[in-house]
Amino acid sequence: MREQLSFEIPALQMPHLEADGVWISTAAIAIKKSLYQGSLDGVMDVVDKLSPSEIVNTFRELGFSISESAIDLGRNTILEALQVDLIEAIDLHTDGYGLPKRSLSADVRYDMNMSSSDAIQHILKAQNIKVELLGDSLPGERSSLNFIASQALQMGLQGFAFEGIEGKYNVPLTMEAVADLYANAAGETAIESTRFALGGWVRGKLNNEVSNYVPDDIQRILQGTLSVEAVSTVVEAINNGKIHNHAAAIGLHRFTVALKDQGFDIDAPTVEKQAELRNLEIIKPDTKRGQYIGPVVGADHKSVIIKYARDRVVELPYSALPDKTIRPGNGDTVRMRYKDNVLTVSMGERIGHEGGRDGK
Repeated sequence: MREQLSFEIPALQMPHLEADGVWISTAAIAIKKSLYQGSLDGVMDVVDKLSPSEIVNTFRELGFSISESAIDLGRNTILEALQVDLIEAIDLHTDGYGLPKRSLSADVRYDMNMSSSDAIQHILKAQNIKVELLGDSLPGERSSLNFIASQALQMGLQGFAFEGIEGKYNVPLTMEAVADLYANAAGETAIESTRFALGGWVRGKLNNEVSNYVPDDIQRILQGTLSVEAVSTVVEAINNGKIHNHAAAIGLHRFTVALKDQGFDIDAPTVEKQAELRNLEIIKPDTKRGQYIGPVVGADHKSVIIKYARDRVVELPYSALPDKTIRPGNGDTVRMRYKDNVLTVSMGERIGHEGGRDGK
């Protein structure tokens, strides 16, 4: 009797025939669905279950380009190679086949022997990346920004550069907007994680792990016995904002801690508030030929205010300082000189000390 050989195809790699006659794996179908829904968490939930080679094969099925050099370097490099295309696909609610063709900035030297993903990795290795926000969507509605914030939260980092604060991704946002972005990113992560776990729970899956942003009582329910009442409780927690609000508070706290590591306090009074408390008026400088000199009497994360008259101050944003210039602090004497909209800044001795700014 001939011995029969058998083998098992992993569930996520089972082939299915699409309506257009193209065979596609279960994993590719699940990722494609999440891409069209604009759900990064949905994509990553599937990716987390795949091996490096399966990630490559699955995304290639969906029209994404991954260089052979990235494959050899392992999972993290593969995901880094996919990052830009993946974020754009989520923003556009499409897969790799629906992405527009790119042209690289003239500032980037592009070797024509490089693949597109190699070029993208080259860009991502830059110390600072400027992000332009096109359209009217709010920051929290942009999947790309949520993705960066989510990844930064997981690593305990502050990933954005804004209002003079250093970071890799330079965005034209205020501190308040960035704080809201981190809070929203944590909230959306918790919601997507709960929905995915709920779906598995209803289908009989055990040990439905969820993000630690999700409230403990909801996590316990998802680990317990399935019932109509229990499912209703989880659904209600999603719909009434309980899960999102709980996670958002965690996201905001983690952002605050990361910001303190950079030397900034989210609750510190702004220079506007400091001027108001001291009955000082912040005037708009004459950028044609104005000159202002005086001590720094207030500072926050984005600028300092210089007292040049008895009850008047002028604001000097850190972004207006030349590169590698030491930021002035309280007590420093600063001279601001405008000529035809060009600003020149110089600093003298710190008031109350001798021998220079540092009292040496």
